[in-house]
Amino acid sequence: LYTSERLLQSFLDCYKTWGGIDSPVIGIVDYEGLPTRHEFEIFRRFFNSRGYQCVVADPRRLDYDGEKLSFEGQTINLVYRRLLTTEFLERYESAKPVWEAYRDGKICMVNSFRAKYLHKKAIFALITDPVYQDGMSPEQLFAVYSHVPWTRRVADCKTTDIEGRSIDLLDWIRKNRRQLVMKPNDEYGGKGIFVGWELDEQQWDNAIQESLQSFYLVQTKVEVSREVYPTWDGTRVHWAEYSVDLDPFIFSGEVEGLLTRLSATALCNVTAGGGVVPTFVLD
Repeated sequence: LYTSERLLQSFLDCYKTWGGIDSPVIGIVDYEGLPTRHEFEIFRRFFNSRGYQCVVADPRRLDYDGEKLSFEGQTINLVYRRLLTTEFLERYESAKPVWEAYRDGKICMVNSFRAKYLHKKAIFALITDPVYQDGMSPEQLFAVYSHVPWTRRVADCKTTDIEGRSIDLLDWIRKNRRQLVMKPNDEYGGKGIFVGWELDEQQWDNAIQESLQSFYLVQTKVEVSREVYPTWDGTRVHWAEYSVDLDPFIFSGEVEGLLTRLSATALCNVTAGGGVVPTFVLD
């Protein structure tokens, strides 16, 4: 399954909706030195092969004169923002040209800063907690409880458990370690995650204390599919069982591809040891 063509078409649709009438110059914007840099270069070459100029730019090296956003003299009018909002804010003064151009409506940013809401893990706590479900239809509630694991913010408070019973959250977390995972609200790459079934009681208690010092979520364990796959060490083939993570790419409400990751551990993040593999549909 190839997704790059559909991604490009989505960019062009956004650009046209924004009001663009010419052929856009695409800027992939994120800090230099990140592991995802290789991915950006692949996209740059792909966009170029389809006739669209593209640059990969560190936001600290962008210029904005009140009318045009540019990188090394090249005007950019469509921004594919891979720059995380939190990391942008940490270096706001040196990275603000992209924000100013966005604020002034001089660029089409296909994933605006408003998209941040969908990248916060706390959204799962909001939609699975009955306190915040007023106004949700029966169909919406069915979708939530069918697909979203029970989630709460880690705090010294009362709430309801998976069965809807009233609980003291911290005490419940301590007693149900083997079925829970705690993760920071705004991180990526498997950073800061505490996997309950991989820790002993003391380690889990220490993790709870650490979680209380920051914005953490606690979530119920989800069974992940595990399948046997071959690997090659340069000499021979090895067969082993891996966790399989299939994440759909959705454009205009339709699944147009899959990000597939395999991992020998509980975490499938690439930076945590998982590996991205191609997806084939066998007919």
